Amino acid sequence: MSQLPTVSIVTPSFNSASTIERCIDAVWAQRDQVLEHVVVDAGSTDGTVDILNKLAAERPDFLRIDVRRDRGISHGFNRGLDMARGEWIGIVNADDWYAEGIIGELRPMMQQAGEAILHGRLRQHDPETGQSREVGKLAYDPAKHFKPLRKMPAQHPTCFVPRTVYDRVGGFSENFRIAMDYDFLQRAHLAGVPFTYVPKVITNFSLGGVSTQAPLAAAREMFASQVLHQKQVLVPLMRYLGKRLEIARKRLS
Repeated sequence: MSQLPTVSIVTPSFNSASTIERCIDAVWAQRDQVLEHVVVDAGSTDGTVDILNKLAAERPDFLRIDVRRDRGISHGFNRGLDMARGEWIGIVNADDWYAEGIIGELRPMMQQAGEAILHGRLRQHDPETGQSREVGKLAYDPAKHFKPLRKMPAQHPTCFVPRTVYDRVGGFSENFRIAMDYDFLQRAHLAGVPFTYVPKVITNFSLGGVSTQAPLAAAREMFASQVLHQKQVLVPLMRYLGKRLEIARKRLS
């Protein structure tokens, strides 16, 4: 068997002192499968940078950090992509963490995947209630997904993307402050990039981030992305208005 592809992990962080070490340790535990872990911090003031400096000193050449102000999440993602040297790239946020041993399970699949984006299940954790549930059990169907009124098939925190896809499709648009992941995956789909579903939990995801705190703003950006790239208005608008109604009902219940 030829050598397995190299993998870089990218993590954007900002004021993540309570969770960043858990995220980094989950990658470090799989260091025999990972070339490097790139953490780009937007200038934290809560002690995150001290933790990063300490861990980087303990894990030289593996944990690479870059601390400077940026222009938002999309810019942070792109900073990490620019630094990453692996043939495949996974992005995991500072309050999330990878499932144990999952990267070693994915690397042989990467070797066979070509330019396909690998994605799988997400285990959502509610830090307030302590409850968790799995999401992302839909296999990719190019005839259905990324169509207006349809959900995207891939949970972005579970995605592993070949470097060649970023080279062809581009990185994350700074026009989107929340739904930049939806916009990127939609552009990849429209460019003919296939998606390969892995029926395993890949990432543990903490609820409470910007997308869960501002669902209406996220829906508005998804609507804008569909209009921009698919040149449709009516059906995406229906989806957006339906989302507004759904959110309003939840607030009243």
